Amino acid sequence: MTLEIANILNLNDFKPLLVVLILFLTRNSIKSKKIVRESKL
Repeated sequence: MTLEIANILNLNDFKPLLVVLILFLTRNSIKSKKIVRESKL
């Protein structure tokens, strides 16, 4: 299983999707942090 996952991650077609996914998650986490800060104020 781990080898199959590694092979999928090494495919160039999946790299942009992973980058987009990571950016999307980081943006959401930043947004949620801002909302928490605003709610505290």
